[in-house]
Amino acid sequence: MKPRQVKLRWLAPRSEKGQMTAELAIVIPAVLLALVIIVNIGMFMAEAARFDRIVGEVARILATSSQDPAQVANQVLQESLGYSGASKGPFRATVEVDKTSELFMQKRTLRFKLEYQLFASDFLAGTGESAGVLLRNKTLVIFWNTGL
Repeated sequence: MKPRQVKLRWLAPRSEKGQMTAELAIVIPAVLLALVIIVNIGMFMAEAARFDRIVGEVARILATSSQDPAQVANQVLQESLGYSGASKGPFRATVEVDKTSELFMQKRTLRFKLEYQLFASDFLAGTGESAGVLLRNKTLVIFWNTGL
């Protein structure tokens, strides 16, 4: 039988001693950055799903209401989300309303927009300007009222 060879780490050649430390110094920041990005995208997706459910409810309310659509939409967004027309952390929700009349019909168009500023601060750019990624979720609701 041959004797088993044991390789002791401290007896390794000098070129291999710092290899693991150097690899970790490169890999760990990349993994942490990827994790932060994945968590932020997950937060946006959850808020976008919540926003879409609320937009559906606003559409149902406005279908039977004669009140000002912008006021009703902003009020429902404010009550449901806790913010509307203003920022809450990296999130911002807005509603735009257009009214047009064509012959005997009246058209109301509501544009709901949810924005999420990923890396809202300028720590990535190091400049005075805002840097980062802006994720948007837009929903368009159109009402036709015959007026009859």
